Amino acid sequence: MSEITVMLGAGYEKVSPKNQFELKYPPLYHQQRTYDALKANEIVINTHNTGTGKTRASLLRLFDLENENVLFIAPTNELIHQHANDIQEFVEEQDLSFYVAEVTGQKLREWDVIDDPGYKVRNPRKLYELIQNPREYFPEMTQRKPLILVTNPDIFYLCFYTAYSRLDSANLFRSFLQDFNYIVIDEFHYYNAKQLANFLMFFILSKEFGYFDNNKRKVCLLSATPDEKVLAYLDTIGLKYSCISPENEPSESNSYEKIQTLSEIELTIHSGKMQNLLKAHPEWIRDPLHSEKEGAIISSSLRTINEIKQTLQTAGLKEKIGLITGAVRTDERRKATESFPLVLATPTVDIGYNFKKMDKSRQNIDFVCFDARYGSEFTQRIGRAGRLLGKKDTTHASIAYAFVHGKLHTQLCAGETYSRQEFATLVKESIGEDNRFYYYIQSYAVLEAFYPIYEFYRQISKERQDKIRELFEVIHQVFAPQSDITFDEMFKKIRWHLTYETVIDTANNRFHNDYDRRQWERAAWSYCRHQAWMNG
Repeated sequence: MSEITVMLGAGYEKVSPKNQFELKYPPLYHQQRTYDALKANEIVINTHNTGTGKTRASLLRLFDLENENVLFIAPTNELIHQHANDIQEFVEEQDLSFYVAEVTGQKLREWDVIDDPGYKVRNPRKLYELIQNPREYFPEMTQRKPLILVTNPDIFYLCFYTAYSRLDSANLFRSFLQDFNYIVIDEFHYYNAKQLANFLMFFILSKEFGYFDNNKRKVCLLSATPDEKVLAYLDTIGLKYSCISPENEPSESNSYEKIQTLSEIELTIHSGKMQNLLKAHPEWIRDPLHSEKEGAIISSSLRTINEIKQTLQTAGLKEKIGLITGAVRTDERRKATESFPLVLATPTVDIGYNFKKMDKSRQNIDFVCFDARYGSEFTQRIGRAGRLLGKKDTTHASIAYAFVHGKLHTQLCAGETYSRQEFATLVKESIGEDNRFYYYIQSYAVLEAFYPIYEFYRQISKERQDKIRELFEVIHQVFAPQSDITFDEMFKKIRWHLTYETVIDTANNRFHNDYDRRQWERAAWSYCRHQAWMNG
């Protein structure tokens, strides 16, 4: 085992010299740059550090919208709730005419139609009706307002790939393709390959069907750890985009006023296992807690978190620990953040999660201890500590213990101080990323993206079907340019799959045991494949 301790310098953001919307506090320079770039580009990507106000940067666009719906996508339901509250607060502060709707599967199950609360409506149907006429579900709406729909990528995926409900799939697909002129996708680096392919498909269809024409549609992507491959996909699609990052700020801004957004961090990097080191050194956590500091321990492994929890309980810290994991209820997660000085968490908190502490004048998290397999995880987790935006007391340094493998140790000099930008580059080069992520896009994304194309092709006239074939070639070029699969081959695959699915669904309730069902499925599979082959 080896370790090395370095310092990360404080983080600062420039303040915009103009405040055209007369906000209480002038926007940060990167926020103003994001707003300006959205006027001239179809897609804008803000890559500033975690905790520096990227969400607020995306919201400045609301000042320019008139009777236009907004779609805001965040990767977890907890983050959706946080964003919905923040957006609502912004809308009320600026007296903007929008209605903010937090939409998750649970929310859809809870809602009833106002006029007939006893009438049961399918969740997909509720979602469609909510987009078309939100007043049916929100009695507090006294007049029709444009909608800011805050939801997760799973609901977007089900709607856009026509997989939510056969009865509602066409309506929902059209709604998500047509009814939102401004789309914000938060924590864009975090989504899995299927979700990324879904977003790329949305961009392709938006471009091919003219939704980006005449500045009608704008997209804002927020990501502290962007991947260069995403930019390559945007280039292939042919979209005009701009990246707003600390690295490309114009030199003329060097003289602008700066405010501190991140504290200094004393960072110790270890190569061993976090649970073993904390078992040997519980004082790393116990001492700052006894000094009335607050912190977080984050691991990709729930097992690791459970082992650390047992270690710290044995060390007498049971009453100081709160949990934020997938197995913990939402109300308990929020209580953990607000009521306990130490939070043990899985990657639920990697993605923009804000550890809110009531009436705390300095950073909410004073120390953080985490493991990380990839560079993006490292950047996200260390970004939980030392966030000072909006805080009065900026004089306290933070502490971080990081447990990683790779050559990062050899790239650093003990005792040195590194700027945030310089250190982020070292992390990216030394730890690397999970390259398996893009294998799905290159191998299977075309097949899945073909579902909405298949429905298009079947429903339109023969005179217009050539346009759909051209669309397939665009998708083919973006996702899998090396593949030689054809439109007709894809059409047969999807038709066979849907035929098989229909036969199974029809007969699924006939059997009383798993053996009979498996035998039927084998026979149905052979029958459907034969039928698809016979029908060309």
